Amino acid sequence: RLTNLIAQIDSDAEDKGLSQVKLLLSYIAEFYQIERGIIRHRRAEIESADIKRTLIDLPYEMAGSDVGFYEENTYNAVLDLAMELPKETREEIQIVKSLLSAVSSSPYAVSEVIEKYKAYFSKFYIDDVVSNNSNWKLAFDTEIKTIGRIVDYVDDFHSKFAKIVDYIDQEDVRNEHKFIIFTGFVSTAIKLEECFKNFFGEESTCSFHTGKTPEEMQDAATLFQNDEECRFMICDESGGEGRNFQVADFIVSMDLPWSPALLEQRIGRLDRIGRAPGKDVVSIVIHSESTVENDLFNIYDKGLNIFQKSLCGMEIAFEEIHNSIENAL
Repeated sequence: RLTNLIAQIDSDAEDKGLSQVKLLLSYIAEFYQIERGIIRHRRAEIESADIKRTLIDLPYEMAGSDVGFYEENTYNAVLDLAMELPKETREEIQIVKSLLSAVSSSPYAVSEVIEKYKAYFSKFYIDDVVSNNSNWKLAFDTEIKTIGRIVDYVDDFHSKFAKIVDYIDQEDVRNEHKFIIFTGFVSTAIKLEECFKNFFGEESTCSFHTGKTPEEMQDAATLFQNDEECRFMICDESGGEGRNFQVADFIVSMDLPWSPALLEQRIGRLDRIGRAPGKDVVSIVIHSESTVENDLFNIYDKGLNIFQKSLCGMEIAFEEIHNSIENAL
């Protein structure tokens, strides 16, 4: 309908197409009012369902080469590189964002981004990033393989993976809750699944990400929703698109997207009409202190209050918020 109205505008007409423009504007105004009504109705439905959002904030301090872990070293090298990289075009800004997101996720994500933009990075000196990330990855691999020892030697473990495993092990002692765990990187999802299976058992965890076939992703979703033994589902952002995972009790963000729309989409997999009344949507956010990731967390938490209240109906402002965050780079 809108396309047809635009096509009918005739600048050669006697009124220069003014009547058709007025008709078009009337249509847009009426359609927008309908959309606003739908948004208001949707928000009212959610609020009347007595679904509350709550936040569990898990900050941690990055470990460095002094304990043989190299996360802090890699972060500093990435930050130095990000400061040097040009940020004039949309693509250049996207590369910087991807790199900063990756170092807040895992060493595997850093390698994933470097490989994806290999041709671009070949024009810059990235040896410090590559070297420190290699050491970080070795330490990370060791923690994944020996994660079972965390029960007795928790102070010897420094990774984000170990932090969330230890938290869940301590808090869900009866193994009665389900967790959907989000990351923005397939490589992080793959290694996180390995880590969880090593600690919680092979049948405890499935994954849903673009590294799998559509059939494998559907099988994982079905397993998570119907098998009591399958308590954890590891997802990339594709798990936030059009899926209903109300069966989950907790949503874990292992890293944070740059877009509030993507974060709202993640939480929205649980915060949906039909969720059991009174069953809170609990977000667990693990983030490193004194980093860009921590700044992003504060914007979402203290600025937008997204972990306590649905932003449904504010979608029109998401792009402006996203652009403001980008401009801060």
